[in-house]
Amino acid sequence: MKKLVMCDMSEKSLLRDKDVSYEVEVERKVVDEEYLPFKENSLDAVVSSLSLNWVNDLPGTLIQIKNALKPDGVFIGAMFGGDTLFELRTSLQLAEVERESGVSPRVSPMADSSDMSRLLTRAGFALTTVDVDEIQVNYPSAFELMEDLKAMGESNAVLTRRPFLKRDTLLSAAAIYKELHGHPDGTIPATFSIIYLIGWKPSENTPLPKKRGSANASLKEVLATNTGYFASNHTRMAMLSQEKKPLDRVLYPINQDELPSVFPIISHPYRPVYAESDQVVPTNAWISNLFYPSVQNLAPTTPDPYILRLLDDFGGNPGLSISQPSQKVIGRYEAMNNIPASPAGYMINGVVVDFRITANEWQQTRPKPSVTRWNHLGATLRLSSTPTTYITFPLSRGAAFVTAEYHQLTPHFFTQHAILSVVSDIEQGQDSFTGHKFKVSMNDHPTSTFVIYVLGDQPLRLRKDGMNRLVADTPYEGVIQVAKLPSPEAEAVLDQHHGVWATGGQVKTNSDSTAYSIEWTPQGDTSKPLLTYAYPHHLQSFASDSVQVTSLQLQSASKGAMRAVIGNTWVLEEPDLPDTAWLPEHAVPEPSTHNEIMQVLAQEVNGDDYLQETQRGDNYFSGKSLQKYAMLALLLNRPEETGLRNEELADVALTKLKEAMVPYLENRQQDPYRYDQVYHGIVARDGLPTDMGGTGNKDAEFGHSYYNDHHYHQGYLVVTAAVIHYLDPTWRTEELRAWTETLIKDVNNPVENDPHFAQFRNWDWFAGHSWAGGIKVDGALDGRDQESVPESVNFYWGMKLWGLATENEDLVDLANLQLAITKRTAYAYFWMLDDNTNRPVEMVRNKVVGIYFEQKADYTTYFGRYLEFIHGIQQLPMTPILADYIRITEFVEQEWEQKLASVAPTIQSPWAGVLYLNYALINPSEAYPILRTIPLDDGQTRAYSLYLAATRAGFYRRALSKLINQQEFQ
Repeated sequence: MKKLVMCDMSEKSLLRDKDVSYEVEVERKVVDEEYLPFKENSLDAVVSSLSLNWVNDLPGTLIQIKNALKPDGVFIGAMFGGDTLFELRTSLQLAEVERESGVSPRVSPMADSSDMSRLLTRAGFALTTVDVDEIQVNYPSAFELMEDLKAMGESNAVLTRRPFLKRDTLLSAAAIYKELHGHPDGTIPATFSIIYLIGWKPSENTPLPKKRGSANASLKEVLATNTGYFASNHTRMAMLSQEKKPLDRVLYPINQDELPSVFPIISHPYRPVYAESDQVVPTNAWISNLFYPSVQNLAPTTPDPYILRLLDDFGGNPGLSISQPSQKVIGRYEAMNNIPASPAGYMINGVVVDFRITANEWQQTRPKPSVTRWNHLGATLRLSSTPTTYITFPLSRGAAFVTAEYHQLTPHFFTQHAILSVVSDIEQGQDSFTGHKFKVSMNDHPTSTFVIYVLGDQPLRLRKDGMNRLVADTPYEGVIQVAKLPSPEAEAVLDQHHGVWATGGQVKTNSDSTAYSIEWTPQGDTSKPLLTYAYPHHLQSFASDSVQVTSLQLQSASKGAMRAVIGNTWVLEEPDLPDTAWLPEHAVPEPSTHNEIMQVLAQEVNGDDYLQETQRGDNYFSGKSLQKYAMLALLLNRPEETGLRNEELADVALTKLKEAMVPYLENRQQDPYRYDQVYHGIVARDGLPTDMGGTGNKDAEFGHSYYNDHHYHQGYLVVTAAVIHYLDPTWRTEELRAWTETLIKDVNNPVENDPHFAQFRNWDWFAGHSWAGGIKVDGALDGRDQESVPESVNFYWGMKLWGLATENEDLVDLANLQLAITKRTAYAYFWMLDDNTNRPVEMVRNKVVGIYFEQKADYTTYFGRYLEFIHGIQQLPMTPILADYIRITEFVEQEWEQKLASVAPTIQSPWAGVLYLNYALINPSEAYPILRTIPLDDGQTRAYSLYLAATRAGFYRRALSKLINQQEFQ
């Protein structure tokens, strides 16, 4: 360092150490942070210590800092934000309402940590890092706290505040502070949330981030060491880095108990046809279509970037067909109900055979398919005509090559396109070609080229048979690989990495949720690293030294462009883990709403018929009711956190909830569960055949009996069970534990060899989200699907709550990781910010996908095509995890302004309650009075809706701003 420029808006503060000598040249400047005097590209580093919270135009200041930095210059900052002094804020508000019948802002508004990362990025910084340290300091009373704040120079800076407080208001505030927040020893806590920031000015030489965990000191230690006074003496505390758990830790079993006897055992009526292993057949996985025939054998298997169809009837010899469409079919929807015409109502892949791997012998004989082994990331498919003549296909997610192991069959390749040219590496004839490598170009649009690699010692001779066939002249024993050539430049990469393939893999995690790995199982020439295509969300989260990213790019079936990466082990990081547990981040509602919320709580707890509401015809709607009442019990039984205190009402709420839960715990609800020993899962009875006690309607209970929507249905029940156990750990403890963990394991069993449950039935580690679609008797012709992201979130939140209630750290860690990945993929594939590049621009304008399939995105729902249906199903149930973690402000604002603002006031159905509770995330002061009277969804209570709106951080500031504007207008 050659020169240090010290800046402060206070000259006295700036000159307080003017007599201290420094080893470098020091210049002192009196400046206003909103008008920085520095020239562009003039500074190597900018460090800001606890001053940015005073800035009105924070985005403008950050832009000025970035402009002043040289390329590769760094900004390091710390500022008060978040929950800072929330105890003082709420106490003063309550006191003023009580004593003066109104409120004035007494504590300066604070920025939320969740906003700072976006502000840094919008200002133009790269490699941004945001960290939060929450410090709690104890004081004898509120008066000592306010004295200390005055001495720190951290008094309220709001211009419109009333300058004085009456003596009795101050005394009342101090008493309220001690009552609401005080410790048993008589002291009171004060929370200081310090947000730490790092951002780099981009340049051509901007370094990639280091591998997570490789640093020797935490960000907070660096800041505290180098600035000396990031916090005043009474708030400074030791900052210790957490020990990271090893990445090679495998996923742990939830329990190893026997199956609870409360679930009768049945054998599912619809059996897998092509399974040749005693492994459990997955019901909701990317490979599920492999196990059954389908209509015209059109049901796809989608490892991506290739779409595979088995024994389809699109001409030529039967075999394994490959489709790799570079363009999508975008379909228009005309105006319908309250939805305007949309040029991008749906997006789908055309069904075409780009390339088929088959055998000459199958011209008259149809091969028999079988799946001989499988795991979460791969499967082995066999097509055989006799026990000794067959082709084995090792399938794996993201594989750059489709690999075929021929056993005494004559290679035969078919395409629905006309073959324009064939280039071989040994001998080239007009219609005959010899070599170990063949480039086949076709007349599709745009023209595509597939490369055939022959791995045996002997070259293969192929002849052109008509316009769309290549046929060998003798049977072959060995491996052939096929890959689409994305560009001429990609050929060298394919040449270098052919000869090795994956047969699947294993997922591991360090289980503190900061990272997970996909360890591929290579076969063939294992001296070469694997070449595998990665989805956009993988590319965002790769550890910096995990893989080598190439320029090869192919379109996925429905997730946008994939990039090929080199490496046998992928390490992916998820630093944005959810802290949200039982209650919102700000658990105490806006004080002015306290009495109203308590009144509505009393009306609903005392007035609602819990048993009638929770004993409906199916478990889905009943479960929604159970969870909504669980939320009321939670609010009332944690008054020290919510400020909602009524012990008698709390007892009633919990007692009625337990009574409503008993039929489910004893499996006596109207549609009881059964344990299915074929697919190793829990299914509802009603969708089973009549001779098994069901109705014979496979679609009953939304297809639950055929493994549809298990994470949706079970999620509501698991949340309810977790709340009950949390509030009363002594209530039917062992029964509740066994019942709840059975439902969790049905959906999300983390271990492969559990004797009772399939591994990760709904969760897909490669896709990064869950699949809702289960067994389809005629085949899932568009692949697996999922409609409601929030209901999948609700399950993983419920699993986390159960882990917290039972002190199962591994379960909490797993849930946190899955929630973090779900959040990432939600904005990559399901919910579209304006700058989303994984979807066509016309589809981004829809803001939500609608129903998302492996093969299709469809802007509709299964139950109707209204705007409130399509968007509302992406907003329920509104819970703390959805409100505080999953749904970001930027998206909620865009969706509301572009799609919902003009429609919401016209909606008179219960969907209005869903939309306006979502609106409360961005404008709680306007949504709150609307939520008092509008119809509500059957999974909502009015009390909890008002509570969630009143706990939004912006409620007070927005309401105050509106009040001030009204006063100025008058």
